[in-house]
Order: sequence, then C-alpha cells, then structure tokens
Amino acid sequence: MRKYARRGAWWVAGVVAVAVVLAAAALTGRPPAVLAAAARTGPAPAAPVLTGRALVTPAPFTHSAVDWTGSTTIVAGLDNAGDLYYWWEPAGSSTFHRELVATGLDVSGAPALGWTGSTVIIAAANGNQVDYWYQYAGTQPWHEQPVATAAAGTTWGPATIGWTGSSVIIAAVDNNTNGNEADLYYWYEPAGTATWNQQLVSTSARDSWAYGPSIGWTGSTVIISVTDYYGWVDYWYQDAGTQPWHEQQLIPLTYGAPSFYGTSIAWTGSSVVIAATNFFGGLYYWYEPAGTTTWHEQYVGQDAAPVGYPAIAWTGSSVVIATMNAGSLDFWWQAAGTTPWHEEQVAALGTSSPGPSMIAAPAAVLITVPDANGNLDLWWQLYGTTPWGEQEVAAG
Repeated sequence: MRKYARRGAWWVAGVVAVAVVLAAAALTGRPPAVLAAAARTGPAPAAPVLTGRALVTPAPFTHSAVDWTGSTTIVAGLDNAGDLYYWWEPAGSSTFHRELVATGLDVSGAPALGWTGSTVIIAAANGNQVDYWYQYAGTQPWHEQPVATAAAGTTWGPATIGWTGSSVIIAAVDNNTNGNEADLYYWYEPAGTATWNQQLVSTSARDSWAYGPSIGWTGSTVIISVTDYYGWVDYWYQDAGTQPWHEQQLIPLTYGAPSFYGTSIAWTGSSVVIAATNFFGGLYYWYEPAGTTTWHEQYVGQDAAPVGYPAIAWTGSSVVIATMNAGSLDFWWQAAGTTPWHEEQVAALGTSSPGPSMIAAPAAVLITVPDANGNLDLWWQLYGTTPWGEQEVAAG
C-alpha cells in the first residue's frame, strides 16, 4: 500500500496510543499484533494446556484463516492429516500460542474463523457434517456442536462464518447435485442458545461447492456471495427479522466469459463489496451502495494463473483484496473515492494454496497462507507503509 487516502477515524484516535508500540516494533521486528496494540482492547484467550493432544506434530498445512479480537491476532489452520489447530498472539507479544482443536477431520477447504466479542468461533465442513467449535475468552476447553448432517453420499463444501452482534451465522454448499445444481444452506444460532436454525437459500450453487460461499453482516442484513451453475456470481441478502432471501446476479460486462469459482464479500459501512476470480485469470470487483439495487463493476486485473478464491476486506479508508497467482501472493488496494487499483506482490511462495485469508486490523492488514513447504505464515503491512513483514505461525 503506497499510501492510503482518507484514513479512518480509528487511525486518528489511535495514532498517539500506538506510537510507542509502533516505534518499538520498528526496532524489534515484532509482528502486527504489536503494531495494532492499544487501537482497541478486549480479552485474550487463555494460555494453551500442553497435553498430549496439544503436542501433536502438525503435518504440512493446507488451509488457514485469520482474525483480530481487538487485542489479539488469532489464526486457524488445517493440515493434510485432517487436524485443526488454533493459534493466538496477544498484542505486545511475538509468540503464537498453539492449541489443537480437533483431529482426523474429513475437511473440505479452509476452516472459517470469527470473533463475537467474547468468544472465538470456528466452522468447518467435515465429510457429511458441518461442525462448529467455540471457546470463551479466558477459558481452556473447546466446545463442539454439529450444525447440520447431510444424507449418506452427500458432503459439504467449505463453510463460512460470521457474527451479527446477537447470532453466529454460517453458510455452506452441499454436493447433492441435481444436474448442475447444488444447495446453499444458511444457519444461525442466537447467543445464549444451543440450537442451530436452518434455511435453504438456493438450489443453484453448483460451481461454488469446491470453494464455498462468503458471508457478512451489514448491521441490519445478512449478506452472502456464491457462484451458481451458470458460472455467475450471485448475491443473496436477508434483512434481520425477515424470512425471504433476495437474490441479485452479478454478470460481468467488461472482460471474458463467466466461469467464476471463488468469491469473497465484505461491508464498508456504506456499500456491499464483492471480489471474484474466474478461470480465465480475471479478477473482478463489484460494489453496491446501501439503499440501491445497482451493482457497479470494476475489472481489477489479469493474473497469469489464478488459484482458488480471493479475500476482500475494508480498512476504514480502502478496499483491499488478496489473491494467489501462480505461486505468488498478491495484494490489491483501492482508496475510497478513487478508481485505480494498485497491485503489490507480498511474496513469491511457490504454493498452490487455494487462497489466502485476510483481515483489516486497526493498524495493519494481516494475511495468512501456507507456503510451498507446508508452513503456515502470517504477512502484515502497516497502513501507509510499503514493506511487508513476515512471521511463521507454525511449521508444517
């Protein structure tokens, strides 16, 4: 990021509070949790219990997810033995603490990671079941719930997770095909309950099965992006307290054929934003301002050999997108109110990872992705600076 235009209010308010921490980080090379310290505060998870389960040696990592609690960087990772791990690194530290969440999973795609303000939440497709794990801040055990179980012979694609302020929300696509079709499901569990409520959103999500949908929350509406059996990107939304799901189809106007396969969705505070890649190497971006029904399209750029799905986030002043391109981790950003997209190479990883995970913390963008050796890496960049910092979360 060469320079972000119009920094958010959090930056102005937090710059004095983080100045000392930032100076220390510049001298010590500490990771982004340090750089974001004091921007917000919140409880950190408890230290891991080093039991025999927790000391299992990880196999090479295949997928990851990253999030920010307000005081701690949290990461989930899946290795090729089907073991699900969780790491956390408090602000001011340079050490990730590891916990083993589950072993021997038949997981499709990346785990989904989130934070409710008091609880770490994880969802993953496990064979014919969608599973959910949660851990209260300051406690040790991980609690597990089955969200949904499909009929024999039917499995789930990757799950996505979110938090509305009052409910945990999850979406996933099954592979119970009828012709070219598959089913997109949505579940929600209100805080303080232990019951998952299921809704069938769509029966035309076939192309998204291998990569999964993406879910978000605007403050009043649940939003989902997914690819359908035509290869187009579909947008679904449901206003809080209502039943029907509403659909809009995003058909590109500027380049190539459809055949989209990976999407990511986010909310800027005033617009829904979606990124998607297609099989021809095209990276697209759409935005729809709140209160309108018109999608505005931008062709972001052409990758030589895109792999998997993009990740999209909002920094408070810019939309940012991360992609994998022929073994290269690439980063795109666009300042609010401007039109050019700017591209940077984060690192040449030489990996076929299906996609990165990204979060915009108060002071830095954080990205996780496994490298070519199966190690799980964290990449970070302070807003307004150009170098990308790297930290190994775990060796695989």
